Amino acid sequence: MTDTAIDLQLVPGTAAPLTQQIVKAVEDKVQTGVLRSGQRMPSVRGFAASQGISVHTVVEAYGHLVARGVLVSRRGSGYFVADQSLQHQNSTFARLKSSLDPSQLGREILADSPASVRLGGGPVSSDWVDHIELEAAFRKAQFALTEDGVTS
Repeated sequence: MTDTAIDLQLVPGTAAPLTQQIVKAVEDKVQTGVLRSGQRMPSVRGFAASQGISVHTVVEAYGHLVARGVLVSRRGSGYFVADQSLQHQNSTFARLKSSLDPSQLGREILADSPASVRLGGGPVSSDWVDHIELEAAFRKAQFALTEDGVTS
């Protein structure tokens, strides 16, 4: 199977790091249908060579794309565009992430108010929340927040 050639216009030395430029360009190409579900991405080395950039930059960009659910990594086979149904889940998460204020949640957890959410404040009814989705959302939020430099 041959790698998909991706035509990107990367601009070194701008405010946006190359890694972010690659992530945005690939996300845009997936959203517009230029890259389709299951389509193989260029190898890390091949992509780096074609763009004249560091292999490390491509590894970092692909890692971000995997974390965001845009790409999937198959050991020994490379990187592939993720199933588009997963993209809908990620867009839902993005809306949720933008509506959350982690500092406010932290203040509520640590507050002494009886109405606040408390860490270890007792069990939550199992029909109240889907634990698997909640765990996944917290993992994604933690990764996204540390990726954006929000947490220390």
